[in-house]
Amino acid sequence: MLETTASNAPQPAEVYVKETEVNGKTASFECAKINGQTYCVTRGLLRVMSLEDDWYEDINDPASVIAGLNESDTRADIFTFWQRLPDVEPKYQYHTEWESLAVLPIKSFDYWWNKQIKDKTRNMVRKAKKAGIEVREASYDDVFVQGMTDIFNETPVRQGRQFWHYGKDFETVKRQFSRFLFREELIGAYYGGELVGFAMLANAGKYGVLGQIISKIKHRDKAINNALIAKVVEKCETKQLPI
Repeated sequence: MLETTASNAPQPAEVYVKETEVNGKTASFECAKINGQTYCVTRGLLRVMSLEDDWYEDINDPASVIAGLNESDTRADIFTFWQRLPDVEPKYQYHTEWESLAVLPIKSFDYWWNKQIKDKTRNMVRKAKKAGIEVREASYDDVFVQGMTDIFNETPVRQGRQFWHYGKDFETVKRQFSRFLFREELIGAYYGGELVGFAMLANAGKYGVLGQIISKIKHRDKAINNALIAKVVEKCETKQLPI
């Protein structure tokens, strides 16, 4: 148990059970709110507790959180947290394990276009435009949600694995994907007025998170995902998200 000081004295933990979506299925997690932040337990061989929105929040005071957990009814075998990008130098003297992340540093769209990608990628983006693909910002209305539902239900298998959004109806898609709209930008790819692909770019403050990018398989010859990525990079520059 860590020794506490005035700055990291334990705060009463509010413990409760929360339901959320994991890989398209409803799951229940034991959670605790400490110092205004929510931590959840992942059950398995070991009970691991971590910050619920660790992609979007920095942990304020690890020692205070540990002290709060020790004083609560929540039991966890491991408490883990990470330092969000671009903070990659360990700040605390706890056990550290390195993670591999796919990260794209963005200076500007022009720099990405001229310095960071190859001719093949540039040609694929041009191919999408020549094929009639229009990429633009979108609104989360019923027309967009119906387009999402149609894309999800195109095939039960993607990339050789069962696709967890396959079989969902309009209302389920609308409910599940509306939860984080407060921090997401929607980008749609259209062909003849039909939504054939989309991307969801979340603003994590220090960087952007590409939470969803998908397109119709029957239009794979039109390089839709390449065009979506190009628009995402453009949005990151506009929103001043460096990675």
